[in-house]
Amino acid sequence: MPFFLISGGENLLAGSVCIGTGVGNCRHCCERPASINGLHGVVVFLLMCVQAEMCVQAGI
Repeated sequence: MPFFLISGGENLLAGSVCIGTGVGNCRHCCERPASINGLHGVVVFLLMCVQAEMCVQAGI
């Protein structure tokens, strides 16, 4: 399942985010189970949004 974002009203769903953390190669990460709105994806997405807004505010 590819990564997706769905927005509806006040809800934002980030899907196909691998769950948990662990050590492994790319194949290991790609084959791990995925969830919707897992913290590993949502937090990274929110950090990206904050950084993008900071760049916009700085005129970059």
